[in-house]
Amino acid sequence: MGTLVESFCGEILRWNQQINLVSRVSTEANLREMVRVCLDGAAAIPSALRALFPGSFPGRTDLGTPAGGKVRYFDIGSGAGLPGILWHAWLERRLRQGALGGGVGARSHALATYLFEPRERRAWFLARAVRQLGLQGVTVVNRRWGDLGAAGDCPGLPTSSVTGGGQEGHREDGVVWLVSLRALTLPDPDVITGWRQLTGMSRLGDQDQVAILRFRRPGFMLDEHELAKLGLPPGTGPAARAVGAANRSCVIPVGPEGSPTGSLLLSGYSGPGGLP
Repeated sequence: MGTLVESFCGEILRWNQQINLVSRVSTEANLREMVRVCLDGAAAIPSALRALFPGSFPGRTDLGTPAGGKVRYFDIGSGAGLPGILWHAWLERRLRQGALGGGVGARSHALATYLFEPRERRAWFLARAVRQLGLQGVTVVNRRWGDLGAAGDCPGLPTSSVTGGGQEGHREDGVVWLVSLRALTLPDPDVITGWRQLTGMSRLGDQDQVAILRFRRPGFMLDEHELAKLGLPPGTGPAARAVGAANRSCVIPVGPEGSPTGSLLLSGYSGPGGLP
C-alpha cells in the first residue's frame, strides 16, 4: 500500500490549490495525519464488524462474509477520497489475500466501492485519482446520498427483484454493506433510506449485514444524546442485549494500543428484521 498512498497524497497536494481538497494550512502535515487516521480505521474494520455482529462470525471470514460473499462499500461525502479511496485499496488487498472467501486471488467483483460526492470539481478529482492509481471496482457518483435516480449511476449493486405480488424475489444473499462518513452528520435513518433507494430492497437477506462507520476523536464516548441525534440503535450494554444482536451501536479505538489516533462510532443492522 505504501506506493499507492504516496501517489495518492501526491495527487491531493498537486490539485489542492485549484480544488481545495484539504486544509491549506500546514497542508502536507495535516494530510499525512488524515491518511494515518484513515489507514488506522481501515485496519480496525474487522474488529468493528466483530463488535457489531459478535454472533455471526463462526464459519465466516474476518470481514464477516460467508464463503463467496460480497462487500459493497459506500463512502458518503467522499471529498478528497479520505477514507474512501484508501479503504477501497485496503479492502481490495484483503480480498486478494483471500480474506473475503474464495481463496487468494478471488475475483475482484466481490468488492465494489461507490464514492458519493455532490461537488463537481471534487468528483472530477476522485475520478482522476481512481484512474491514476489504477483502482478497479470504484465508481464515483456525482450526487448527494439519497438522490432519486442515483441507482442508475451505481453498477454492480446486488439489488432485489420484486415479484408481481409485491414480494421480494430471488436476490444475492451474504452481502456485507459498509458505509463510511468522515465529516458528514447524517442520521442512520437517512443513511438507510438512501441505501433502500439504491438497492430497491426493503429488508436485508438472512446473511446480510449493514455496518455504518463514523470517525470520531480519540477517547470519544457514546451517550444518549449521540444515540438520539443520529438515530442509532441501542449501545452494547443491557439495552442492546434486550433487543437482541440484530441491531447495535458501539465505539472502538483505532490506532496503536495506548496511543489511539481516533475512534470509530459504529452502528450495525443484520438479518431480515434488522433495518429500522
